[in-house]
Parts: sequence; structure tokens; C-alpha cells
Amino acid sequence: MARQEIDLGTRPSGVGGDTPRSAMIKLNAMTAELYQGDAMAKASGWGASVPISMKPTDSADALPAINGLFMFGNGGVSLPSSYVFIIQTVSGAGGGHVRQIAFDLLSEREWSRQYAQGTVAKPWQSGIYGELDIDAALMVRRRLKIFNPYTYVANIDDVSIAQVQGYGYVSLNTAGTLPSGYAYGVVNTVLNSGDQVFQDFVGLTGLPGATQNAYRRTGYGTSETRWGPWRLVMDSASALQPVNDGERSGLMDLTMMNGNAAVWRYKNGKVVMHIWTGTSVTLQPGDIITQIVALPVQVVDPRFAVCEVNFQPTISYDHFGITTKWVNADGGSVGFSCRNGATAQQFTNFKVQVVGAWK
Repeated sequence: MARQEIDLGTRPSGVGGDTPRSAMIKLNAMTAELYQGDAMAKASGWGASVPISMKPTDSADALPAINGLFMFGNGGVSLPSSYVFIIQTVSGAGGGHVRQIAFDLLSEREWSRQYAQGTVAKPWQSGIYGELDIDAALMVRRRLKIFNPYTYVANIDDVSIAQVQGYGYVSLNTAGTLPSGYAYGVVNTVLNSGDQVFQDFVGLTGLPGATQNAYRRTGYGTSETRWGPWRLVMDSASALQPVNDGERSGLMDLTMMNGNAAVWRYKNGKVVMHIWTGTSVTLQPGDIITQIVALPVQVVDPRFAVCEVNFQPTISYDHFGITTKWVNADGGSVGFSCRNGATAQQFTNFKVQVVGAWK
């Protein structure tokens, strides 16, 4: 700012600097400048007891193009909250950039935005101060890229500080040990370098309408880490996957075999087989019949296998029935004997149940 000094009359001469008269002229001019600057600051909201007060019909998009402090104490247009202070800085009176920071009058919330004069004002971006509502919290999370698996993992087995923390994508270019059958997926890594590490993995196949398996594993150490094996996370689908499928093994499975047998296998080795033989035999009074039934799955260690046999007589239930039953030593078949009563009749619907071990 140019300073105008009014110097009237004949200036006294002096030695060694300004004379008293000349010095007072300069002091008067500088004092006027201070008052003028203070007045301008107060006019823009700075240094005054209150900021510039705005009406409810005023818009934050159309504030005066000045550096100033504004207050919307009774609502307004284009505000992040109904009651806010707004600090505004501008780079010029026309065509410049506008930076606005808003503070909530009733809480510790904070917002900011920046846009060019003459353009549509950008949306307010919430800061991380104060209590956030759900929309603001989600916006902050997106800005910070929290939980976004946007990074591709170079080596899934890496336990150094270079490993991607949190979620990352796994692709054909990812080195290391992946769960069997998967080349793509999302992995979440929790890592304390040189100490415990944890990962969970969900496979991706690009198939629409399909939910892929999830796995987890832990490890310990640094470059000498020996990861534990990937373990299948059990859910309503993975629990029913084949029990002998390596890393994908489920807890139980059911297989229909040969059109007449249902086989339930369990992860711990137990097997239950129901076999409908389709056999019908006619026995005279007191006759005995012995039959051998092949098993669809061989039983391991028949000493711990048992069998049960059911059948239906066609005339009289007054008979001896099944007199004996056994599992043969080879584990591949079972046998039973049936004795009729005093009435000649046919026996049908022979069914065999075997409980043992498949591994």
C-alpha cells in the first residue's frame, strides 16, 4: 500500500536523521495505515468480535471474493451443516481459486473444499475430527483406501515389511504358496515383521453366481518362516465337499453308487453305507438262506466294522429272521443268514447298513 505523507511548511534542518517534525509526520502516516488495515480486517471478519454474519438465504457457493471469516448461524445454502463458521481464502478477485474450511458451531466436525471461481463448487469433504455420521465415515474410509484391495501382492509368502498389509489382490504374477486350485484371489495379511503373521484368502475364478472357498493360515519368524498349511474355512458349502480332496477336503460327503448304495464319508475316517440289494427269496418252512453282499467302498480294519440287515416277509411275521451277520475279513463284503418260520413265504427288500472306517 502506498503511503502518503503530508509535509507542510518549511522543514527544519537537523543533523543525524529526521528532525522531530519530520519524524512525527511519518508516525502519523503509519498510525493511519494501522487503523485502515484493522478496519479492512474487521470488514472481512478478521479481528472483529464476530465474523461476517450470513442470512439463511445466502449460499456458501457465492460468498464475496475476499479472504474472510463467515458465519451461518441460522442455516444457509450449500452448507455441510446448518450452523457453521467458514474460513475462506481466495487467490484473486476474479478467475482465481477458492479454498473453504467449515467448522460446525455445535460440534467438533470439520469440512473442506476447493474450486475455481466461476465453476460449480465441489462437494464438501468431511475431515476426521469429531463424531462422524455413517455417510461421512464411509467417505473418509474411501479416501483413506481402508479395506480396499487395490494393491497386487508380489509374494504371498513374504513376511518382511515390504509385504502388503491388509487386503491385496493375488494374480498369476504372485509368487508363493496359494491354496490348491486357485491362481486369483484376495488375501488379507496381518503382519508383525519377525514375529507372528496371519493370512486369510478367498479364491476368485471369474464365474458369475459362484461363491468360492475361503482359507486361512498362520506363520512365525522372518526369512525362515515356515508357513503352516492353508486350512479350508468351513461353511455350509465347503463342509460338504469331498473329504479326500487335499486342501479342499470337506467334513462330510454323500455319494450314490451303483444305483443302489448311498455312502456317507466323514473327515475323521468314519463311513456309513446303506445298500438295497433288490433280493427276493422264497423259503419253505424252516429253510435257511445265506447271502453275501459286496460293499461299494472297502472297509478298513473290519474288526471295527458292524453291519445291520433288514428285510420284509410277505405272509407271516412269525419267523426266526436274521440269525447271524458279519463283515468279511477282506473288508469288501458282508454276509448274513435268514431262517424262515412255519409258513412258506417270500422275503423281499433286503437292506444292509454297514458302519466302519474308509481310511
